[in-house]
Amino acid sequence: MLRDLIELHPDAAEKIGCGIDAFVIDRPMLGKHSGFKMVRTDGMEIDFSFLTCLSPPNHRQQVLAAMRGEVLNTVSSYFASRAATNTLTSDMSGTPLDENDPHVSYFQGPSFLEIATQFADHNGGWDSVELNSASEAGYAKFKDREMAGRWHEHHQERAVSGC
Repeated sequence: MLRDLIELHPDAAEKIGCGIDAFVIDRPMLGKHSGFKMVRTDGMEIDFSFLTCLSPPNHRQQVLAAMRGEVLNTVSSYFASRAATNTLTSDMSGTPLDENDPHVSYFQGPSFLEIATQFADHNGGWDSVELNSASEAGYAKFKDREMAGRWHEHHQERAVSGC
């Protein structure tokens, strides 16, 4: 349930990073009540708010989700190539990764959010990106397919993939 929940977080890609190893209940960073912490496969502990995960996404968050969906095949191909060449280990820790938890990280270069924000800024801002309704895997798609093509190029030129 928590793995599904964290996917709804507006900063899911950044929170998940190189992959999820476990979840723990821990003292809060702020406030009095215990909360969830995620332990990533590289050993880093990341806190997250389940309330943030359950809040309806704003347009920027929807566009970010669509951007992730638009480049999903590229990212999945990278992960599959690592699995096929028996190099499916964390680039940070060397820990073997689970083929059933395909997550690609952006820790080696600019973050996904930085790449996406730069693209949005150069194309009129978040509100200028129109989306079709959600389709497979819950992702909406860019309505303007030319813009989608520019996004693919922008992402491919700047993303430094890692596991």
